[in-house]
Amino acid sequence: MPVLDNLKKLNEQTKRVPHPLAGESAKTKTLYATGVGMMALSTDHIIDGREKAYIENLFLCLDLSESALPAVVASATEGAETTILELVQSLKTPAHKHAFALDLLAIMRVGASVGAESKEKLKHLIDLVRITTADIAFIVTFSSASATKSSPMVDKALMQGQKNGVHPDPALLRYFYPELTPVQLRMAAER
Repeated sequence: MPVLDNLKKLNEQTKRVPHPLAGESAKTKTLYATGVGMMALSTDHIIDGREKAYIENLFLCLDLSESALPAVVASATEGAETTILELVQSLKTPAHKHAFALDLLAIMRVGASVGAESKEKLKHLIDLVRITTADIAFIVTFSSASATKSSPMVDKALMQGQKNGVHPDPALLRYFYPELTPVQLRMAAER
């Protein structure tokens, strides 16, 4: 049975779409994972099994060593002001900001419940990262589409994005919604 388990695991890893920040420095990716971990800790101050699985998958997709996970969780738990400022400064491009917001929403969905503290933490992180209202509208709709695997909702998000001048990175779209059609990718690329 261990051979079969290993084959399944390796097969899943080869199908995994790289995270849009996978090519960034180890420090940037570690700060990013710490920020996502901060959101996971917001409701109950512990990372439950589904949140841990999400973060472990994030590590794989970011090409981060799992050995860094305890340090990331400790840093996320501490939530030091300097760490938050470094994280915010490391998210330079709209694609980085979009990915971060989408990962924050996704980790909130897998958590036990979304309470007032989670929503307030999300609001502050979004404000610090300086995500525009138009970007937020796209991100919320696209995140819902990804969670429900709704192609019509993806179309809606992309049309909404075009209308509001939001042009998401195709790698970002494929990461959060691998089922994108060629038509949807062209729609995202239209400016």
